[in-house]
Amino acid sequence: MMPDVVIIGGGYAGLSAGALLAHQGFRVQLLEQDKSLGGRARVEERDGYLLDYGIHSHRLGENGPLARVFRELGDPVRFANPRHFTSYIFDSNRLLELPDTMAGLLSTPLLNPLEKLQFIKIILKMMLADLDRWYPEKLSAFLRLPGMTPGLEKISTLLGLTVMAENPEEASAGEVIDIFRRAVFSRRKVGDPVGGAGQIINTLEKKISSSGIINLNTRVTGLEFASGRVMAARTDQANYPARVFLFSAPINGLTGLVPENLLPPPLIEFANKLTPTSGLSLDFGLPAPITDIKGGIFNLDPVVIGRFPSNIDPLRAPPGKQLATWLRPISFPVTKEKIKEAEEILRVVIEKIFPGFFNRVEWERKLVHPVMDGLSMKPGQDFSRRPGPAIPLIPNLFLAGDTIRGHGSGGDIAFSSAISASDIIRKYLLNSNR
Repeated sequence: MMPDVVIIGGGYAGLSAGALLAHQGFRVQLLEQDKSLGGRARVEERDGYLLDYGIHSHRLGENGPLARVFRELGDPVRFANPRHFTSYIFDSNRLLELPDTMAGLLSTPLLNPLEKLQFIKIILKMMLADLDRWYPEKLSAFLRLPGMTPGLEKISTLLGLTVMAENPEEASAGEVIDIFRRAVFSRRKVGDPVGGAGQIINTLEKKISSSGIINLNTRVTGLEFASGRVMAARTDQANYPARVFLFSAPINGLTGLVPENLLPPPLIEFANKLTPTSGLSLDFGLPAPITDIKGGIFNLDPVVIGRFPSNIDPLRAPPGKQLATWLRPISFPVTKEKIKEAEEILRVVIEKIFPGFFNRVEWERKLVHPVMDGLSMKPGQDFSRRPGPAIPLIPNLFLAGDTIRGHGSGGDIAFSSAISASDIIRKYLLNSNR
């Protein structure tokens, strides 16, 4: 029997949309070109450790888009981390708590009294700002103050990192403000699922497979059209017909599948100029714990981000051992020279924060991420400019993924866009049955 929906791409967006549609009673067939699901959120088991593909943060916990997907499936996501935990900044050769409350802000040694007052003004400005006004503007323009002091420079860098922008000149002010506002009203700022990405991928896969089909190692090479509608997804093995098609891979891959005359010029221009984020991550297996820090660790100059996932989720490392993951952003495009420089920076910063760290390492894994998030959240790639789930000239082709309009950053956008896409596909299918 022909499926209702063929989904192209088995990352977070495709899996989420497929699971939601399958849960609503539609027949789903998912086509994934790789040998495993998850896209850039794969999980690997190594000597009893569970390793995510880099550092993944699910913002807002129970109030975030990941949790909403799971609630709609009737299978709430299980978070490992406590609702409140402390992150740190490495500053002046010491680890200082990052303030996440007004009391913490007033007592932090990161800022002097005048800087604290100025930051409170920034917070008030963010709460009152017009998002539509600030989406196309740089974060640096929003934060423009009479003199950026060293303390406020640190705050501006930290705010940029909420959207994985190393430089406030490269971050959309509106995106940062949107995430900040949502975090203010969320008890859990970041959620870490038990078992990492594995819990997410396995749950969504089971939901689709219960009534649908998942085809791995199946690369879509084109779409077959008739009368302005998609009739089938073409692969080297076969054609896959359906009533509706969802493209859930990075949007710049769509232009190779669809005739340009059927795509809106702004979408083509957006796809052709798309710039992702990139980075280098290092994972380390440690024979014994060296810290009990549960939150993130931030070095701001140069930017390095670290976490100890097994401090939050004991399943991530064998008993008595510890997993550490560190990340250094790299400007796109990635080159061998940039990778070498990033690795050198990572090793120097890690050793400064934890002297003797490398004398205690059992093994390490190095991962280059040419594409970390599908897009960098800069003006021009912000919420107001990203395409929505529908394509005006192709009524049965829809879009989802972390390069499509959605709230949050990275994986959050993937889940958010999947919710929007599944809603509009459901309405389309129900209306076409009348």
